[in-house]
Amino acid sequence: MESQATNLPVVWSDDTRMSVLFAPFREKSLNPSSWKQKMSFWSQLILEESRCSLTSIIDLNSLQIKFSRNGKVPLCLDVVLEDLLRSNTIKMLSNSGSSPVKQRPSWLTWGYDTFLKTPVKWGINYMSSSQTESKDTKYIVIEVLHKKCDQIVQDHQCGLYCEVTDSVIEYSQLWKKSQSLCANETEFDIILEELVKQRKVTVHHENTHTIIKFVNKGDKTVKPVSKRDMEIFRIKMTRDMLTDKIDSLTSDIDKLKKQAIGMKKTSKTQALRCLRQKRIIESRIDKLTGSLDILDNILNQISHSVSDEMVVKALESGNHVLKSLTGKTSTDHIANVMDELAEVLEQQAEIQDQISSGPSGLDVSREELEAELEDIMRDEIKEKDSELLIDDIISGLTDLHLPKVPSASIDQPVSPLQTPEKVTGISTFVSPQKFSITPRTSPQKLPSPNRTPEHQQISQSNLYKQSPMVDGINTGELDLSLELPDVPTFTPYADINKKEACLDS
Repeated sequence: MESQATNLPVVWSDDTRMSVLFAPFREKSLNPSSWKQKMSFWSQLILEESRCSLTSIIDLNSLQIKFSRNGKVPLCLDVVLEDLLRSNTIKMLSNSGSSPVKQRPSWLTWGYDTFLKTPVKWGINYMSSSQTESKDTKYIVIEVLHKKCDQIVQDHQCGLYCEVTDSVIEYSQLWKKSQSLCANETEFDIILEELVKQRKVTVHHENTHTIIKFVNKGDKTVKPVSKRDMEIFRIKMTRDMLTDKIDSLTSDIDKLKKQAIGMKKTSKTQALRCLRQKRIIESRIDKLTGSLDILDNILNQISHSVSDEMVVKALESGNHVLKSLTGKTSTDHIANVMDELAEVLEQQAEIQDQISSGPSGLDVSREELEAELEDIMRDEIKEKDSELLIDDIISGLTDLHLPKVPSASIDQPVSPLQTPEKVTGISTFVSPQKFSITPRTSPQKLPSPNRTPEHQQISQSNLYKQSPMVDGINTGELDLSLELPDVPTFTPYADINKKEACLDS
């Protein structure tokens, strides 16, 4: 039973659209555009389904079953098949020609069937419009048929061990290998007919055997079956016959063993007779196996002789090429060429030496270059030491801690050594202490109004001594042992001249 089509278009689920497509064709003159769209839809659907399922033989009945929908079948496929037949997309099975496989036609018979009988029959059927009346009329999808033909040829050529011994094969063996590709033997015969037309296969009849020879790799057409091909075919047929005979005798031995075991208790004489026949068959199998080994050895020698012949031809070709090349040259010519090459190489070496030596005025000793490198490294180290010294001086200034400015009003008397200050959580009194400063610029007098009593007794000339300047910074020896005097007690309303004199000092 035919299965449903699997490669269906999206419009297949549209009931309204499919009801129109399933209906019979109307006259083309009524609506030519709709008629063409409907014909194109079914033609493409039939061909696509044949490609996907690799079905080369179709008929109206099987197509209606494949494309049935909701219990309904398309009623327009007969017209579609007629259109495909007119466009040579398909052809009727009866138009495939007389089969050269099942019979032994002569050239006259083949010419008569191909060029006279078949066209006349097709014309009569076409004029009577009877070619699609029967639902059982078979059609061949030409595209799928050609695809299967190429596949069979490719499979045969890929399985060849030697073209001389394996290019000829018996019909039944080829059919057994092609059963996975062909649905039935009728389709297989149609494929062979097409291969014969394409001249990729030739068929030869020998007694009760049908011999098929394929085209060799690299050839466009097949060669006729030669006498050598027939001799190789007879060897292979004899080998296959011996193999089948050995298999049959082996099964007989198994049967005789079982019979001997079964008759051991009932009839010892019959059991011994079975064993005697078993030994006779085993001896026969040994002889047949020896003959089979001889035939296999002959076929292997034929294959090797073909390879040896190819090697000899290749050696002959190489010998001719070498003679043609060496005949144009002589030993004297080669010696002259080698001498000239040596001179050129010597000149090239001298040129390279001159280039690598460089100009004479630029010769500098290695010791001078190393001394210059050491001077450069020494200067670089001095610069790094100077930078590190400056960084230390700057870090010293950032770590300098001076006494805080008194927050008491100048109107209130301040007792020396009794002013507590909170420094990092510890209660202390201002007393003479030492501190370090590293001024970046020359000392300047602070404005009088902003000076505090703690600064009045500091002599700015004692802060540092004269020393050289580096990058604008005095890096001389600093007087780091300066004592701050006690904060003096003064009257807020003292003489202003004395106050200024004190501040100036």
